[in-house]
Amino acid sequence: MAGAVTRVRLRSAWGPALDWLVLLGVLGLIARMAFGGVTFVPAAGFAQNRLPLLWFEQAVALVGAGALGRWLLAGGRALPGALLGTLAAATALALLSLVTTTDRYATREAVFLLVALVVAALAVAMTATDGTRARAFLAGLALMSAAEAIIGLGQYASGAATPAYWLSHAFAGAIRTRIHGTFGNPNVLASFLLVGIGATALLAVDLTGRRRLVAIGALAVEIAALALTYSRGGYAGLAAFACAFALLLWPVRRRAWAVLLTITLVAGVAAVALPSVGRRAGSVSLDPEDTAQSRLFIWRTALHMWRTHAAWGTGIGTFNAVYPSYRPPGVLATYAVLRIPGSAHNDYLQLLAEVGVAGTALAALALAWGVGRAAGRYRRGGPTDQIWLGTWGATCAAVGVTSLVDSTLSVIPNAVMVAGFTAAVAAQASLDHPPLRFWKRVLALPLAAVLAGLPPVLVPLARASVLDAEAHRDVKAGRYADAVDAFRRAAAADPLNGEALPYFGDLLADLYLRRIDTSLGGWRTARARAEDLYVRAGRLSPWDGYARAALGRLRRAEGRYPEAAAAFREAVSLDPYSPRYRFWLGEALLSAGDRRGAVGPLREAARLYPIELLVIEHHVGHDTVYAQDQTDLGEAHRLLAQLGEEAP
Repeated sequence: MAGAVTRVRLRSAWGPALDWLVLLGVLGLIARMAFGGVTFVPAAGFAQNRLPLLWFEQAVALVGAGALGRWLLAGGRALPGALLGTLAAATALALLSLVTTTDRYATREAVFLLVALVVAALAVAMTATDGTRARAFLAGLALMSAAEAIIGLGQYASGAATPAYWLSHAFAGAIRTRIHGTFGNPNVLASFLLVGIGATALLAVDLTGRRRLVAIGALAVEIAALALTYSRGGYAGLAAFACAFALLLWPVRRRAWAVLLTITLVAGVAAVALPSVGRRAGSVSLDPEDTAQSRLFIWRTALHMWRTHAAWGTGIGTFNAVYPSYRPPGVLATYAVLRIPGSAHNDYLQLLAEVGVAGTALAALALAWGVGRAAGRYRRGGPTDQIWLGTWGATCAAVGVTSLVDSTLSVIPNAVMVAGFTAAVAAQASLDHPPLRFWKRVLALPLAAVLAGLPPVLVPLARASVLDAEAHRDVKAGRYADAVDAFRRAAAADPLNGEALPYFGDLLADLYLRRIDTSLGGWRTARARAEDLYVRAGRLSPWDGYARAALGRLRRAEGRYPEAAAAFREAVSLDPYSPRYRFWLGEALLSAGDRRGAVGPLREAARLYPIELLVIEHHVGHDTVYAQDQTDLGEAHRLLAQLGEEAP
């Protein structure tokens, strides 16, 4: 009898302790991604985020395993059906994309992230087993948001230099600093703050006494910081939040009025005190802040992608890989012609382009069902349900409006914030669900298989990233033999990554031309190996123009001019706004004796290079790429003059 009592007490003790560990673990992972400046996935052109993202996904699997073990063994209540249905739809989208994707590497990256988001949401829902834990989790989200706001306000107070890309001439003429927190991107910070404002506002209404005053103070700080991002998408999201908050919390208006007053006063003071830069920032020019024209260009490209892959889309995570090939031709009035945008700057269009009508319909049905269930609970529930679900609904409205012109769900820490916030609210709203019998909880064991199998799959991918970075360092240091070995091992560790293979091919092609032997064999074999790498990269990354262009350069160096021109034409078709691909094509045609055919590519190169130089100057300054582009532009002008043509 005593032993049985002891076992019950131990179980009742370690269950809550594990709950707290899991919730703190999820908060810690969000904080690491946010304060580490991780934004978009590597397949979106952010290769520096590959290792942090892989570590995040492995850590989420560990935290999720702890949550699942606690839920299975220490007793667990029924999880909210609306949340489970939405997460199931997200998983179905991932499986659908794995079958229909046009780029397996990019989709694999997005699927791993989506699985991590699902696991993080389930971990919060499983372990927020009472109101105290749910409030503590939201307090963690609010604390992170307030910390980002304070960092941003510090940037403004010190007059910190905003990255040139985010403070163009139009903005610089009116403001000192456009804050960006730890993200380096004001729009990303604004979206992050919106979710934090939702969590903080919920606490400010739900709590009492001094704790409520602390929450209201944090809310004021966050709104002030949001104003200083000068993100018009953030402004629209805040307005949507205030309107939806006033409407949804009308039944508990006596507790909500102080929060709404704080939002109105701080936002109103900011609107009066801060200069208006909207008209100048929206000017149509080659200034990198031609926001309106750039957004429209990106959206037209997204619609073109969707129309071409209407039913199933191009695959989740593939937007940036596919984007260059579908840009409308002949546009030279926006910087977006040259820069991969990171996202569609519209979550709805990106979803439509990546998963098509079928996936979008599935997502819409799942969200409608989940929101419908939440609305039913809101109508039937008491004041606590109305506060939690109403504020969550207002936050969703804010995110939904911002997602029309900026990306929220495409940004890693922001997506995790939304998922965690939603799971905590769902857990709070389902506290009255009875405990499940053990045999019903066992039905969740397939999730255990996923959690057990995911980390071993991610380990070699992380190893490949380390080796790839090591190979690039070896090349810069002149350790070519070591670089070849590192590239070879990286390719073996991650055989789906076609983005890294062309650079390995470049190294082998250079060693072939310089007649340097490596561990792969004599220098004579390096040419065939380099060509094989380029071809394999083109097969793995079907939308990447660089692999084709690199193959063309190798063939031109060997004097195989017609084959080189064919490879360059393929690269131009995949990335028609790249000036260097057209320049290399013109050179190859000239070498082949086709003087008339060379004129068109050289003229287009001369037309596109100035825009690329301007964009590089605003993004990173006068670096080696800038110098090389200047040299190529001068050579294009010289060749056109030699052909008796005037440069555009």
